[in-house]
Parts: sequence; C-alpha cells; structure tokens
Amino acid sequence: MKQELLNQKIVKSIGVTAKLLNKISFCSIALLIFFTSLFIQQTKAQGIWTPLNNLAPDPNAGVMILMSDGTILCKTASGGSDGYGNIWDKLTPDTLGSYVNGTWSQIAPMIDTRLYFSTQVLKDGRLYVAGGEYGSGEPNSEVYNPVTNVWTSCPSTGHNYVDASSEILPNGHVLQACEWDNITFDYNPATNTYSNQQSTLGTVDESAWVKLPDSSILFVDMGTTASERYIPTSGNWIADGTVPVGLYDPYGSETGPGFLLPDGRVFFIGSPPVTAYYTPSGNQSPGTFTAGPAIPNNQGCPDAGAALMVDGKIVVGLSPTATNSNHFPAPTTFYEFDYLTNTWTQLLAPDGSASLNISSYVNTFLDLPDGSVLYAAQQDGRSEEHTSEL
Repeated sequence: MKQELLNQKIVKSIGVTAKLLNKISFCSIALLIFFTSLFIQQTKAQGIWTPLNNLAPDPNAGVMILMSDGTILCKTASGGSDGYGNIWDKLTPDTLGSYVNGTWSQIAPMIDTRLYFSTQVLKDGRLYVAGGEYGSGEPNSEVYNPVTNVWTSCPSTGHNYVDASSEILPNGHVLQACEWDNITFDYNPATNTYSNQQSTLGTVDESAWVKLPDSSILFVDMGTTASERYIPTSGNWIADGTVPVGLYDPYGSETGPGFLLPDGRVFFIGSPPVTAYYTPSGNQSPGTFTAGPAIPNNQGCPDAGAALMVDGKIVVGLSPTATNSNHFPAPTTFYEFDYLTNTWTQLLAPDGSASLNISSYVNTFLDLPDGSVLYAAQQDGRSEEHTSEL
C-alpha cells in the first residue's frame, strides 16, 4: 500500500502515443520547458511533448476525470485537515478545444478527504466517488453535480469501500465493491440508494475490472489465478477461466491494469513480468485465458495504470519487479505495447533520459476527446507542480 502523499505533475500526450515527463526542481515554482530536439527520433512515431501554458493552482494527488462537457477534474492534495485533500482543480480547454491553452479553476470541495478511491462519471453527467485508501472517505460516498457545483452524500452501506473498484452498469447504475469485505452493491443514482448486496467469489482488493462487450465485468481474484465475472442481467458473480500466469506479486499482492482491446479480447499486465490475454465466450460459459508476451527486462506494473490509445496500442510505465523489502521500486521506464505484433517499444523519458526515478504506481493516464492522453506523475515533494503536454 502507498504510504506517502505525493505531489503530482500533469502532462499531456498528442498523436498516437504518450511519453512521460518531468524531473522536478524543488528550488522554485516554474514551468519546465522541453526542447523538441530531445524527441527528434520519436516525433513521427510517438508524438512530442508540449508544455501546458498554465499551472494548476494546487498539487494534484492521483485522479483525473474527463467530464461529459470536456473539462477535466484533477483531485488535489489541498483541503481538509489530514493531508489527503478534498479539493479538485478543473482544467477547461480553450474555445478551440486545446487543453494546452486551457485554464484552471477550482470546484467546490468534497465532503470527505480521499486518496486512492473509486470514481464513475454517471450517465447524467454527475460524478460519483466512493471510499479512499486514506482519508475520511473510506466508508463514505458522494456525488458531484457540475451544474450546481454541489456535492451530495450517499447513504451508508455499513461497509468500508477503501480503495475499491467500481463500474457503470447498462442501466446507468454503479456496481461498487467494498475492498476487504468482498462484496458489491448496486448504486442507483436516480434514487441515491444502494441495493443488491452480492458476495464475490474471491478477494476483490484493488483488482483490475474490465467491462466486456456483453457488459459483464471481469476480474482476477487477488493473489490467485482464478477469475470471475459479474452478470448484470442476473445481478451476481460467476466463476470464469483460470489464468495461466500469476498476475499478482507475492509481496504486496499488487497487479497491473487490464484493457478491452479493439479485437474484443482483454489484455492484463501483471505486477510480475507477465501478461495474459482473455477471450470472452460471448455467454455465461467461462472465457479462455492465454499467456501474453513477457514484460521486457524483468519489469512489472505493481499497482500501476496505463492508457489504451486510439490506435489500440497501450502506453505504460514499468518498474523493476516488486521485492519483499520494496513493493514499489523505482525507476519507471516507459513503453508502448502493440497487441497486433506482441511487441514492446521503449520510449524516452520526457527529459530525454531512459527513465524517471519514480515508482510506476504514481503514473496516471487519461484519454482525451482529441485522441491524446493526459499524463500525471505524482512526486514526493510538494513545493511545486509542473504542467506539460506531449
């Protein structure tokens, strides 16, 4: 589990891929400028980084949400009294849709403080948040209305959500997990009520959920090779296939992200140097898992994210594999994965070096409407925040 509140720096990537940015300078608050000559060999294939023209008002803390009106909400470390924050910064693109030239503002503070929690943009455009690995929001959830700029508390389920997963159901409800209780609830945003408590078959802690083409929801049980699926039509969890590789590490029981690929398969990235493909059955019979290509250089993705880009490739930050003494080792090296060729292509770090001296879990990626990817890297120091774009 993460034990530090980290400062976040935001960058955005343009083109068919993303590279990552920012060695932090603790001595002054200044926008970092990067020269295109650093990226000449990557420009045509992987895009280039361009600084955002305006700094965010607060140090961000690991969550970025694309709202239905095209604005971006970035959770910050500001607000509250416990250091975990309840303030969100809002990035609004300019009249031409440019996030590089966008402007920052703040929305109303959340009721609770939260760090590492579940979020969903509801079908009516409101934002649902629940839990928090840290902060006062661990047992609480709330909904933000961007029209009225008001947060509204949700009723208690009597369980802690912590750092749990959630997903939108076909009817617009939210399937919300409770991390350590291994149960899920159905949240109805129209009535602000929870119902249909269901037990998962295994441990749901911080698992990577993937919604399949039939709207069922797949994840691999924590610390095992067993998987299960939630069936919205029946409202319960069923057993699915067995993974041929262990996606969780044996130390912090962390794993990496999962993605629904353009060809209908799912791709999982492990915390150990392994990956797996899943082919859905198309019905309630178990799907089929196969081993994917090994992650290069004995690296992994412990508790880290990535982004599926518009061309179907995945941009990801990888780190050395976890050990008993260090669950989140540094540095982070950046790659682009192509599922069509099963190949990994290493990207330069945004300062032109081979890697950044950060753990991979501090990386956050967000797909934007223009096909680019917004990237955020949290940092230990909170003396400044830099914003840039690739």
